[in-house]
Amino acid sequence: MQVSGWGSGMGIIFKSIIKILGQNWLNALFCMLLAALRPPDLPPGATVFIDANIFLYKILEHWKYAQPCTELLKDVNCGKYSGVISVFVCNEIFHRVMFAELFKEHNIGAKRAIKYLKDNPLVFG
Repeated sequence: MQVSGWGSGMGIIFKSIIKILGQNWLNALFCMLLAALRPPDLPPGATVFIDANIFLYKILEHWKYAQPCTELLKDVNCGKYSGVISVFVCNEIFHRVMFAELFKEHNIGAKRAIKYLKDNPLVFG
């Protein structure tokens, strides 16, 4: 994970936490924060940044987080909250969904995915 725009000390601490505890820990923390800020606790009209994992949990039907993420996205869609994302979030979503489809439809494991795509460049064509 790239941390940019942070003060150098905070960025180093944040990178160290991710390195020690792993990306799954970061996702779990984000989901705990999402659970702590359930939509009733957010004031109507609040602007929320929606990271890729919110969309991915919905799209890929995560067993635990799909429902609360769906509720948040519905609230944004209905205008209860203003949602914002970045082009980096869009790229992450497209990338992850593309690989998820590859794994499912072609029965390819994660370790073989890159080689498979290099050998079969028209698979998504």
